[in-house]
Amino acid sequence: MPSYKRILETAVEMLGGSLSWKLDGAVRAGEFVIEAIGSSPSDEMVTVIEYLVSEGDTVADGQIVASVEADKAVTEIASLTSGTVIGFLAEEGVEVAVGKGLIRLKSDTEIIAKPPTREEPGTPIISIAPSALRPVVTATVSAGAGAAGSTATASADYEAAASPAGETFTVGIAGVASSIGTRVVTTTEISEMCPT
Repeated sequence: MPSYKRILETAVEMLGGSLSWKLDGAVRAGEFVIEAIGSSPSDEMVTVIEYLVSEGDTVADGQIVASVEADKAVTEIASLTSGTVIGFLAEEGVEVAVGKGLIRLKSDTEIIAKPPTREEPGTPIISIAPSALRPVVTATVSAGAGAAGSTATASADYEAAASPAGETFTVGIAGVASSIGTRVVTTTEISEMCPT
C-alpha cells in the first residue's frame, strides 16, 4: 500500500505542482533528542509533568531529565547520552505523542540513530504552478412542458486560468479508500483514459 508521503507526492505531481518536506525537529550532527516514552507499550500520549534540567545544564548518561505522566502513571525519562541541554521541544503541562522529542542535547559522543518505526516525512510544503484548472460553468435553458415553464441544465468545463500573484490556499487529503468493483480494470485501460 502506498505511503502518505507517496500519495501526496503523486497528487501534487498530477496537479502540476512541486512538493518539498520540512523535517519537524530534525536532528543535526552532534545533537541528540531525548524522546517521550510511556509507562506501558499501549501508551500513545504523555503529559510533560516536569523538566529536571535547564537550558545550558550538563547532563550525564543515565541522568533523569524529565517526568511524564501517561494513564495516571508517572514515568521518569533518563538521558541516553551525555551532553549539554540546548533546548526544549515541548513545554511543561503539554501532552505529546510517545516518540516525539522533548529535550535537544549537544553531544560529542557518537550516537547511533535508531531505525524509524513509522513514517514521519515532516510537514509538506506545496507549490502549485501559476496556471491552475478552474471550472467554467455553462447553462442552457429550454422550454419545458408543464407549469414550470422551463428546465435548466448545467455542465462544467475546465480551462487554464492564471492565479493572482501571492494567492495561497489549503490543500488536503480527506482519506484513502478502496472498493471491490464488478470488473477488473487494467493499467493499460487506465492509461488510455488519462492523456499525457
